[in-house]
Amino acid sequence: MLALSLAFSLSFPAKFIKIFCTLWFITWVLEGRYLSKTNFKLSKSQIPVFLLTGFVIMQLISALWSQNATLTLEVVQRQTWFILILPVALFGVNQYYKTSTLLYSLIAGAIVSTITYYTAILYLTNYDYFFNEGKEELWQGISVDLFVNWNRFIKHHLYYCTILVTSVFSLFFMRKKLEIQYGKYKTYLLLTIISLLIVAMILLSGSRITVIVLVIMLIFSIYRVSSPNRKIVILTTIVSLSVLLLFLAFKYLPRVSNLKSINWEVVKTGNNWDPVVTEPRFLIWYSAFKQPSDYIVHGVGAGNSTEYLMKIYKSNNYPQNFLDYKFGVHNQYIIETIELGVLGGAFMLLFFLFFSRFFTGKARRFAIYFSLLYGVNLMVEGMLGRVEGIIYLSFFSLFCVWLQNEEILNTEIKDKLVEKNPEQL
Repeated sequence: MLALSLAFSLSFPAKFIKIFCTLWFITWVLEGRYLSKTNFKLSKSQIPVFLLTGFVIMQLISALWSQNATLTLEVVQRQTWFILILPVALFGVNQYYKTSTLLYSLIAGAIVSTITYYTAILYLTNYDYFFNEGKEELWQGISVDLFVNWNRFIKHHLYYCTILVTSVFSLFFMRKKLEIQYGKYKTYLLLTIISLLIVAMILLSGSRITVIVLVIMLIFSIYRVSSPNRKIVILTTIVSLSVLLLFLAFKYLPRVSNLKSINWEVVKTGNNWDPVVTEPRFLIWYSAFKQPSDYIVHGVGAGNSTEYLMKIYKSNNYPQNFLDYKFGVHNQYIIETIELGVLGGAFMLLFFLFFSRFFTGKARRFAIYFSLLYGVNLMVEGMLGRVEGIIYLSFFSLFCVWLQNEEILNTEIKDKLVEKNPEQL
């Protein structure tokens, strides 16, 4: 029940997720699930979990030369979730969790949180966000002051959208199981309605990168399940609709349409910077590579990338907004390069490139979607700097292990049945 609650809570702000995740780990330990030797298993699918544990250890070691060891220890403390999932991955978790039920709970949480999310935004902005031109709102779709005061109740748009996209590809992933339960046409109708609803939610929340990733996933998903004779027609239709969708998004959505107004001279110099017409990430990334010799070998220490950039902002007389809001790197690969050196950046990149290779069958299919979504999002956000991003990665790394174990268990049961009744062949 707690595992279902955890899956449901992933669409809500970090405080809710932390409560359910902590309760789940405590219950798992108190029930003594790790004590049964028969549950202990070692498999290739657990390698990503070991790698994440090694990543935390690597960050802890960086405290030895860190510019601010306190910040390093804070990051390591947040990322202990990666270590906590290790014993869960090793001790027969497939006997306790049904993966399809967890995905149903995830989707239900996404829908409920969306109703809460937009009710809150409409209330806080007095409907201005949806019905006015909107020069006042900044990155979260509501004013910065409102977001600071209400961020306990409103999830950051990128993490929220990531869960919604996960819900969409989970629906496609469970398509065959839904067909068996409800019939082909009812299933397609259900998938279409829920997918369209979630796509609309993603567009309204304005996360640009997740809109693009969603389009890529939908093209891949529908193309893969379509019949050979219809592939060209379906692919052409999807690409055309996707181009139209992106065109509308770039033309009418405030956060997306701002990209076309970028002044590249402002990006290079930082002069006359305006958050409404200039995407700050480009200037931040440009700044991060000004002096690579400062960090390329062993980095400045985990958790210190923002402090490193603050010095560059000051020395180059960047706009006061950069200092007031303490703009971080907004790219996890660059963050790890600055904090842990070139090996840290390479580790993070290779982890997501090869994540799906540790799984087989349906677990690999799910891992491909997951690593694409999370890996691309890391290009525009430091997701491992927040508890939400850490627990999301922990949960779905473990979920892929569950899927793999479930498939192995089903194969073993099937083999035993065949041995007893060979005529079933």
